[in-house]
Amino acid sequence: MRLSEKNEVIIKNKKSAWDLIKEIPVTPAQRKIDREIAAIERKYEEKNKKENNFYIKKKYKNSNKRIKYKTFKEEDFGLFAGKIWNALNIYGPLNKTSLLENTKLKNDDFFIGIGWLARENKISKNVNYYKLGSTNLTYEIGENAGRIWNYLNLNGQTIISSIKKSVQLKNEELCSAIGWLSCENKIKFTLKDKKLLCELK
Repeated sequence: MRLSEKNEVIIKNKKSAWDLIKEIPVTPAQRKIDREIAAIERKYEEKNKKENNFYIKKKYKNSNKRIKYKTFKEEDFGLFAGKIWNALNIYGPLNKTSLLENTKLKNDDFFIGIGWLARENKISKNVNYYKLGSTNLTYEIGENAGRIWNYLNLNGQTIISSIKKSVQLKNEELCSAIGWLSCENKIKFTLKDKKLLCELK
């Protein structure tokens, strides 16, 4: 047999380290260790799954919080807008976090003010920063405002939470659209049996 043929046979019969490991007989002690490792891995996976489900539920819950009726005082809507305008006028472009800190507004009130200013063509948004100037939010907020107006026009006086669900808007989208419509003096709110009702004027 030639040297090259011998090398081919050796290479063909050569076993990898993994093949050699698999040939080692498994002892009862090793089986016990494997079972313990598998149990720990299952426990870890279950813990991660529970944590992920918890954060998903928490995120969903926070994104679907009910709007508090106390927030909706029509006489304050223009005031919310004024606070935002003043902060931007003094400090220049600011993101939402900075505006909330400077104006001391709640999240819902903030977006109502943004919607109001957008309708007045006084505020624009560039990525995450708001600044004074001709608005670029007409399509974003104005379209949602139109959807709410059409819904109220067809259905009349409606609970605010039903509008949100039926028109399929996020909380911030609903609030900014309400600010827009309020600036136009097109909607009004009534509190009845601790339920906030909205209708066209």
